[in-house]
Amino acid sequence: MERILVVEDNDEDFTALARVLNRATAAALIRCRDGEEVLACLDRLTHDVSSAPAQNRPSVILLDLNLPGTDGREVLAHIKRDPLLRSIPVVVFSTSSSPKDVTYCYEQGANGYMVKSVNFSQFEAALRTFTEYWEKAMLLPPRGRAEVR
Repeated sequence: MERILVVEDNDEDFTALARVLNRATAAALIRCRDGEEVLACLDRLTHDVSSAPAQNRPSVILLDLNLPGTDGREVLAHIKRDPLLRSIPVVVFSTSSSPKDVTYCYEQGANGYMVKSVNFSQFEAALRTFTEYWEKAMLLPPRGRAEVR
């Protein structure tokens, strides 16, 4: 994993998440705070080759569901509908453990769903497992421009 795009509006959650991820992986973290920002970021990194090479697109997206404005559900649906974005793995990281949310996210193409624990030890363990899984067990798609078929 070279780049993790973290979509998190809560500063405290992002600080804790960044602390754990920076210890667990050498991947660069890119942060977006809301749905509009992440969609603009992905558009810039993936579609507009004049502003940034497609190789800058994230290896994995860690997506909060409950965002201001365009929420994580809408962001996930957009990513998985877009032929140039849908190959990017999206893992939902939310406080919601609602079966309705979990089912919806998998139906929309999420590659994983993790519940944020309020217990820091459990929070940290979940993020370490996330990094080990995506770095060591999974083969990620190339980060260059996807071929549209």
